[in-house]
Amino acid sequence: MTRVNPNNDFEINFMDTEKHGFSKCELLRRKHYINTTPPLNFNKLTELQKQRVRNEASRVFIKHEPTKWWNIFNCTKKIKSPERKIINLCIFEIINYISLYAHNIVHIFRADNKDKDIQIYVEALSRNEKIDYKAIRPEKLCTILKLYILNHLNGILSLDIASMLCSSFKKRSKLEYKALMAYLPYALSENESSLLIRMFNLFKIIDKNKEKTKMSIDSLLSLFSLVMFPKETFQAFDDLNIVKSIAQDIYCLDFNEIPFTMVPKIIKYI
Repeated sequence: MTRVNPNNDFEINFMDTEKHGFSKCELLRRKHYINTTPPLNFNKLTELQKQRVRNEASRVFIKHEPTKWWNIFNCTKKIKSPERKIINLCIFEIINYISLYAHNIVHIFRADNKDKDIQIYVEALSRNEKIDYKAIRPEKLCTILKLYILNHLNGILSLDIASMLCSSFKKRSKLEYKALMAYLPYALSENESSLLIRMFNLFKIIDKNKEKTKMSIDSLLSLFSLVMFPKETFQAFDDLNIVKSIAQDIYCLDFNEIPFTMVPKIIKYI
């Protein structure tokens, strides 16, 4: 599995300054920060600094899809937050509870989807209600979790973000894809990012015990990619290998380390 390094998303190339819109002086300044500045941890920033990072991440997506993303600006050019997934906070408690038993769960997400009890719990979570998850078998909770993300949230990634990632990957535009991927953790809302991180941590436990669980990290990500992306993505991009590859790259991201290319833009806030 290839790791996407967010700190290499911008290649210093003095023969190609016009393409990126930077002067040689600006490139030297960025190279200086890349070489001398230690990685910045997102969690250690103030709320104002975090918002600045999120704004810059949104600008990257705006740059690559202006016709769809320009509406996040108002008339005063201030950035608005794009539409976010409204996630029932009970979901995070459920994932934490499943994690306690994950080392013994065989073939996660394989419980019967048509189980009436499962549908009742999914509907309750969709109404933002809290369920008594401790009274439910962990195997059944896994399917409840899957159906909630799949049917209620329609994936964790928004359609715009998912489409841009898939389109960039399909075009084999490495520079564009690496830039989008590097800024992805900060283009997501706090809850969206937290949901991805918790799911990945759950998968790590399952993979660590794959002799019992019968699921490796590759098979888990391959299966989860069908849940992570909105249903409309699969209508526009019928190659499942695209979403599987992107899911693997997202798993390899560092959700706390801010890309060095963003540092010059936010340095005065840090």
